[in-house]
Amino acid sequence: MSALFVLLIPIVEVWTAIQVAHHIGWLATIALLIVTSAFGPALVRRQGTGVWRRARQRLEDGEVPGREAIDGVLLLIAGGLLTFPGFITAVLGLLLLLAPVRAVVRRGSGAWLARKVRNSGVTVRVNGLQRGASDASGVDPGGRVTTAESHPVEHRHAPRPALPESDRPPAEG
Repeated sequence: MSALFVLLIPIVEVWTAIQVAHHIGWLATIALLIVTSAFGPALVRRQGTGVWRRARQRLEDGEVPGREAIDGVLLLIAGGLLTFPGFITAVLGLLLLLAPVRAVVRRGSGAWLARKVRNSGVTVRVNGLQRGASDASGVDPGGRVTTAESHPVEHRHAPRPALPESDRPPAEG
């Protein structure tokens, strides 16, 4: 299925470019494709800087920047889509630059990943407790579906470990 998808992308992109060229002309179509491929990565870089800043802030606060990590991956995908010459990939890449669209993709990919884990039979360790795949996907051993509201995540700020004597900077004197 994915091989077929990869083969269809260039065919659909060429067909779309021909359709656009019929409406705006070949020169304008080629110019638009070049501009999109040239400026797309700059737009991604700008969005990525904000995501990086939020991830660093969460790390400094002692939190795991999970959402920011997923956003970073989605922005990498957006950069690839915008660099690839084509209108369909450009539109998909531009959509991934929008935070609300990334939120929807994040939720959808989280649900997809939970299904994959549930179906794989993988055992997951959470806070030192071994849980089966069905437990990790939000179903407790009694078969009840659990939600984030019924099991809130507790965030603890762990103290930073002290540097060994040999790694400490010299005392100012």
